[in-house]
Amino acid sequence: MFKLLTLTSLFAVLSVGAKGQSENAKIRALIESSALEKGQGKNISGTYQSMEEIRYGAVPGLKGVQVRLEQPVCAGQSGSLWLVNETGEPWSYKVIDRKGPLVTEGATGYNRKIGNLSPGNYLIQFIHAKGISVLDNFTVVEGKELEIDVTATPLITEINTSSVKFHVHAQTGMDYEWDFGDGQFTFNENTVSHTYQAPGTYIVRCAVGNFDCRTEKKLEIIIHGPATFAEQKD
Repeated sequence: MFKLLTLTSLFAVLSVGAKGQSENAKIRALIESSALEKGQGKNISGTYQSMEEIRYGAVPGLKGVQVRLEQPVCAGQSGSLWLVNETGEPWSYKVIDRKGPLVTEGATGYNRKIGNLSPGNYLIQFIHAKGISVLDNFTVVEGKELEIDVTATPLITEINTSSVKFHVHAQTGMDYEWDFGDGQFTFNENTVSHTYQAPGTYIVRCAVGNFDCRTEKKLEIIIHGPATFAEQKD
């Protein structure tokens, strides 16, 4: 879900902000001062080790902030950014959407989670009480849709046949839930057979998921009743 990396990207030192500027003007200045490569930011996971290791504005002995980006796994999920400041250095932060709005800001704290980050490009700015500021880009990617394929044999039964075999193909390690549309359920089997007690049209639902993701597919099943006298005569 996440991977720790060593940051080698470009860092910039900015002033905390000129007096009299509006907050929107400050945010726009930050965005304009931080160029994206081909419109994409980076996976910012890694550690701001110390100001001595930052290309500009080295200050001996000043400790940085650990950063970890937790990307969405499944469609519809959001990303999270974790900030760890074990040294207690007086760092604050701002997270800014590249489209302009300020997402959140505050003190880094010992272990701070910034959640509900929708897929897109962002800036993060770390600001030290001594007036030093570090700016970087990061990207929250789209989570992937869990792909499943559900089949039924047959979809339409023959006369006097009321049993249907169902199968779902999905990645391993999934849990399965079948709703046969007649008030009957079964769980944790990827291949099942079900016998209907009455003719009719049924909507069968198969839900597949694990700790991270869940998706559902539907099938329409038509069950024929017993043959009529005219059908038997033919």
